[in-house]
Amino acid sequence: AGRVAIGVADRRHARRVGEAMPAVAQMLASAVAAGLSLRQAIIRSARDTPDPLGAELRRASAEMELGARVDDALTGLSARLPDPDLGLLVTAILVQRRTGGDLARALRDMSARLEERGRLAREIRGATAQARATAWMVAALPLLAAGLAESAAPGLISRTASTPVGVGVLVASVVLQVAGILMIRRIAAVQA
Repeated sequence: AGRVAIGVADRRHARRVGEAMPAVAQMLASAVAAGLSLRQAIIRSARDTPDPLGAELRRASAEMELGARVDDALTGLSARLPDPDLGLLVTAILVQRRTGGDLARALRDMSARLEERGRLAREIRGATAQARATAWMVAALPLLAAGLAESAAPGLISRTASTPVGVGVLVASVVLQVAGILMIRRIAAVQA
């Protein structure tokens, strides 16, 4: 139960970071296009970005205000938040800083791509919602059937579990049920 709770919290955290990425890229692009330095753009974006990404941006801003180089602060940010989109954003910024080019345009393009990918992932999740709900209902049917059988013939499950063959059948059914649920989760998973 603890692992499941931590996994759910991690997925929620990662989803919230991913949802904030297009806006952060756009804020950075707008600030750089307005003439702010990258350091100033990061500090300004950190104030306007919701947590959890905002908290990490504020931490990177605080590091820069204490004298850290922008490259080091961004690398540390990327290491603390293992989000692929954030890693891509940091890499793009670092490459643009080393090679030159229009950083604001690159950030605007990245923001548009991230927003489009997020919109597509939401559409896919919406389109597959009915299939996922049906799959979960089918997965719940054996439990419902067991409850109905027990209510129709009280003690049926305990009598079944008292024989070696019955225990084998119950264990096999639980294993198959868990395998089915894991397959449903894998099939229904939408990667952004």
